[in-house]
Amino acid sequence: MLLKMELRGNKPLVLVKFCGGCNPVIDRLAVFYKLKELLFWTHQVKAATLPAADWFVIISGCRINCTSVPKEWTNQEKMILITGNAVNKCFVNENELAANIARIITSTCVNN
Repeated sequence: MLLKMELRGNKPLVLVKFCGGCNPVIDRLAVFYKLKELLFWTHQVKAATLPAADWFVIISGCRINCTSVPKEWTNQEKMILITGNAVNKCFVNENELAANIARIITSTCVNN
């Protein structure tokens, strides 16, 4: 595992914030872990509310979307909102949520 971490180097940071989980219609943690798996070699994916990152992902388990967005995350161009089984208001199958998030992130990623 240590060797894999060393091979990753400094990668763009993706921060994920979760709702409270009061009435989820999706498995929020499964989406998170699948996203980590899909982006393992290209991005660091962390569950945190740090003020700075390359991408911000809000995972709300239902369409109500009561998740509070950290003040530092507002007006971020690179924010992805998951509300139930929708990615940025586009409905997808639950098992495709992480792949859609990864596709958005990697299709607009520019290496400096």
